[in-house]
Amino acid sequence: IEIVVWVCQEEKIVCGLTKRTTCAEVIQVLFGKPSDYCIVEKWRGSERVLPPLTKILRLWKAWGEEQSNLHFVLVKSDAFLSFPLWKTAEAKILKTPTYLLLPCSCPSDA
Repeated sequence: IEIVVWVCQEEKIVCGLTKRTTCAEVIQVLFGKPSDYCIVEKWRGSERVLPPLTKILRLWKAWGEEQSNLHFVLVKSDAFLSFPLWKTAEAKILKTPTYLLLPCSCPSDA
């Protein structure tokens, strides 16, 4: 299963997601530094920062018919948050099983 994550105004398709795949793992596949970035969920003018341990595929499926109006956007965490509250969950992240996730397109070196 795959999802689209917008990175620097470019679509990146991330493949190999499972029901256990977290936002932190997706970020690590795209950029390698989950603590420096976060994924923002955008839907019809609303947006929210997803905590690193959010199961992104479960969230995607929960949107059902609204998936076409939903976008995941990777942003620099300090550009979006005045202070990184979400980093408090960072200590709970286990070693990332990167072999589960494969980017279908190469991330830009931004």
